[in-house]
Amino acid sequence: MADHPQACPKEPAQWLRSRPWLAAVLAAVVVLALGLGVTVALWHNAQRQVAQKLATEFQGWADKVAYSIAYRLNSHVQILRGVIGLFDASETVSREEFRLYFSALNLAEHYPGIQGIGFSVFVPAEQKAAHIAAVRAEGFADYSIRPDGERSFYTAVLYLEPFSGRNLRAFGFDMSPEPVRWAAAARARDNGEAALSGKVILQQETGVDVQAGCVLFMPVYRSGMAHEDREQRRASLLGWVYSPLRMHDLMSSVLRTVEFDELRTVLNVTLYDGEQRLPETLLFTLQPVAATAQARFQMMQQLRFGGHPWTMVVSSTAAFEARAQDTEALLIAVGGGLVSLLLAVLSGLLILNHRRTIASLRRTAELLTAREQAEQESARRENLLRKIIEILPVGLWIADKDGKLISANPVGRHIWGAQPQVGPASYGVFKARRLPSGEPIGADDWALLHTVREGVTVVDEMLEIETFDGQKRIILNYTAPVFDEQGALQAAIVVNHDISERKRAEAALHFTQAVVDRMSDAAFRALPNGRLVYANAAACQMLGYTLDELLALSIQDIIPDYDAGGLPARWHELRQVRTLRIESQHRCKDGTMIPVEIHLDYMGFEGEEYACALVHDISERLRIEAILREQVMRDPLTGLFNRRYLDETLPRELVRCQRSTEPLTVAMLDLDHFKDFNDSYGHEAGDAALRAIGDLLQQSLRASDIACRYGGEELTLILPGAPLIDAWPRMEALRHAVADLQLRDRSGALPAITVSIGLAEATADIDTAAILLARADAALYQAKQQGRNRVVCAEI
Repeated sequence: MADHPQACPKEPAQWLRSRPWLAAVLAAVVVLALGLGVTVALWHNAQRQVAQKLATEFQGWADKVAYSIAYRLNSHVQILRGVIGLFDASETVSREEFRLYFSALNLAEHYPGIQGIGFSVFVPAEQKAAHIAAVRAEGFADYSIRPDGERSFYTAVLYLEPFSGRNLRAFGFDMSPEPVRWAAAARARDNGEAALSGKVILQQETGVDVQAGCVLFMPVYRSGMAHEDREQRRASLLGWVYSPLRMHDLMSSVLRTVEFDELRTVLNVTLYDGEQRLPETLLFTLQPVAATAQARFQMMQQLRFGGHPWTMVVSSTAAFEARAQDTEALLIAVGGGLVSLLLAVLSGLLILNHRRTIASLRRTAELLTAREQAEQESARRENLLRKIIEILPVGLWIADKDGKLISANPVGRHIWGAQPQVGPASYGVFKARRLPSGEPIGADDWALLHTVREGVTVVDEMLEIETFDGQKRIILNYTAPVFDEQGALQAAIVVNHDISERKRAEAALHFTQAVVDRMSDAAFRALPNGRLVYANAAACQMLGYTLDELLALSIQDIIPDYDAGGLPARWHELRQVRTLRIESQHRCKDGTMIPVEIHLDYMGFEGEEYACALVHDISERLRIEAILREQVMRDPLTGLFNRRYLDETLPRELVRCQRSTEPLTVAMLDLDHFKDFNDSYGHEAGDAALRAIGDLLQQSLRASDIACRYGGEELTLILPGAPLIDAWPRMEALRHAVADLQLRDRSGALPAITVSIGLAEATADIDTAAILLARADAALYQAKQQGRNRVVCAEI
């Protein structure tokens, strides 16, 4: 049997061609593997895009929460600035004025979540008793400063609105012993800015629903006092306006502005006091912290406000992270698998088509990615623009090209009290009139209507508006058109600047100026160099100048007492004590001098120092005082000085003469037998004799001599500069002159009358006026004993 040769193996390609089903299977496997690979890649890409979208959304939520917190705290600061304006506009603010101002703010509607507004007054220790007494006099019999204890100063809560409920617990509270509150209050006082405290338990807490709290402080300085640096701020401090913040209430209110219900399901917001995330520094958490401890998305941000840091942690919830299971990625996975399986079944040509499909899918994915990136950038820019518009300090309204209002920022809605969605046909709902003319604005005459119809810009149109909640405001109105690249009108904007407070302040200033100009007393304001910068009408009338003439003068021209050296000294004194009351003289235009009383006050304003003076002409007062003094010191019958004047003058003259070594003699005079004279001729005759002798003394004595009626018919003469040797002949001449008097009354001539005189000279051993008078009286007694009608000198 012949042998057959062994069969040789075939080449692989030939072997595959000989087995077409196997080639088809191999092709299907390759195509399936490629299809599944592409599917997996697309699925991963879709998952990554979903994650990026979630991360962007998460960042948007976190930014919105941080912005809303800052915006709300800034709103609190603006409210407190308004309260400070109330104190600046008044010398004192009563409890009722504070309550009315708080009611006008309507915080419950415009700023929900605010606990209240309070005023804490700075009380030095020496004023504590007076402060407590004043508050109790208002009807708060149990008022006291808490906590008890002696301190160098106190910071008592005096006003707090609403003054009810849990807020009553803070009445009289002194924060100075509490380091966290006092650190913020002291920072506000020294910096002149808002200051936020660390974590505290508010006095308003009652033991139920206790929340972590903080206090926002703003300093209140005394009106008219400088507070440019720290020392001036401490010296001029009146107290603080503050807002207690219950953190859960505050954050619940803040989060409502950022779609609170939706936020609660997707995120947790946690706030810590300071920079450490510790249980004891926890201020607020929307959900339990443990629930989001392993969150996929988490962001920590430092918030600093009022000189104090907060740490905010925003974490995603399971509900938010579940969005990562996107249906688009699932469809890609399932669809890719089916397509891959379908492609695996097809042969040759389908492989080529499959490759084309993959390329097309890749280009589509790239286009989708680029489009999403462009949309994200557009959304980011739109969000930034929206934030800028929302924090603008002026009202901004946006209208379409037909004049229909389509948007407004928070300040715009606040100014008008609403946001009506109206077009030109309904402009009549807005009520306003132009200032200063007072012309009402009709529905077809609004600046916005002219802007959209004529393309014009209206600048600084002053209007008084009636808001939709019934208030009156004064605004500056600005409207401008918005054109596209081709110059076609696309929209219009309206800017409202609320200047109500400024106008009210200007009106108050004008009223004050009018009151000052109509005062009966002269009013001046001068610089430290003495130059006058203000004078009212009464000042011009008092001094006889026109206003221009008066303002060309200086203090030295009006007050002769103020020479070149005296003015700086007076300014230094005024800076120290802040207020002075002096009497001086003013020189009038005609050269005459008038006595005045001046009330001086120191005032610093916008970097300048002023002396403010109220000047009252006291000429009439001095004239009346002189008349009254003359009446008090004169004897009405004789016209001589009385015993009171003698008792005041003789000791003074005795001291003066002894100090200057000048001689001094005193004479005691007594009318001889005056009682018999009265009994014989009547008291009218006696009065006539006394009047005649009084006239004689006033005519015959020197200008320096002093004649007094000592009592009854006794008279006393003080003779400064006259030794006894000179006084004796003068008294002898006076004795003869009295005897020679021709006395008369209504009944006719009266007999002559004589006088006895005793003289005593002041010597070194006489140290009191009483001793000197006693010696003169003893000499008078000797004259009577020796037969009367004579002059006797006291023995030395």
